[in-house]
Amino acid sequence: MKTRFQPGPTSKFLIIWFGQLISIIGSGLSSFALGIWVFQSTGSVTRFALISACFTLPAIVVSPLAGTIIDRVSRRTVMIASDLAAGFSTLTLAILFFSGRLALWEICALICVESLAEAFRLPSYAAIIPQLVPGPHLARAAGMMQFGPAAAQVLAPALSAVLIGAIHLQGVLAIDFLSFVFALATLLAVRVPLLPRKGLRESFFKDATEGWRFIAIRPGLVALLFFSLLLT
Repeated sequence: MKTRFQPGPTSKFLIIWFGQLISIIGSGLSSFALGIWVFQSTGSVTRFALISACFTLPAIVVSPLAGTIIDRVSRRTVMIASDLAAGFSTLTLAILFFSGRLALWEICALICVESLAEAFRLPSYAAIIPQLVPGPHLARAAGMMQFGPAAAQVLAPALSAVLIGAIHLQGVLAIDFLSFVFALATLLAVRVPLLPRKGLRESFFKDATEGWRFIAIRPGLVALLFFSLLLT
């Protein structure tokens, strides 16, 4: 008697994980490639560093607010909205580039949009894992989730340098846009169970500021935050 294929307990997570892995690496490729392009076009190291700062600082600033929103709505919906925003940013960059009107301030503004999208997407991604993965597999799933950002940090600079020489900036932007489309498709293909509504909650403002208060009363965390800002 033939048995029908039954997907494993982590199959939904694996689909989303693969989509997000491709998308995160694509984001790293385009942000670093834009920095290289700006440096090649202007010869300014300061402007090259500005691109990196625009990709990092907005996410740090908005993180407490992002966490508060993520706790109140569907994590899958937040991830879909984040992918749409980041994809729109990349598409706009490509259109401006092809039209010959891509200015530094436009690059910075659109990269800030992508950074804000990442600030919502990555925490949602981490929070969605327990909804998709049974307890015995959580540690492995968390390790796989961390692989994406780590791979982007390690691979993106080297791959960007190679790709911008081979297919130029427009090719890298195309890869980034396609990576968002792929990630969005994987999210739309997977149903994520909704969390039960909780009872009374703290006010939105109180929840949003709680994270910053937690950091402010701990000098070690404040020093770590400033160190992270200096690295950008």
